[in-house]
Amino acid sequence: MNKYRPLSKSEIRACQKKMGFLLLKKRLQLGISQEDLGLGCDLDQSYIGKIERGEVNVTLETLLKIAHYLKCRVSDLVLIP
Repeated sequence: MNKYRPLSKSEIRACQKKMGFLLLKKRLQLGISQEDLGLGCDLDQSYIGKIERGEVNVTLETLLKIAHYLKCRVSDLVLIP
């Protein structure tokens, strides 16, 4: 029998923070500002900051836009527990 259990809110929050860190790391490696990333993805610069701090739950559409702009895979930005 599968011993599935839903992720706790703290586990989800930890994943959001890790994703934000991975995004920040990738963005800085490429020398891209939050403003440029936001403009390239049609997102507000402040929203990019919230993503990088793990403060928001981003949609798949947003992740796809960001990964496309950074020329990486979505899986490069997401940690699966």
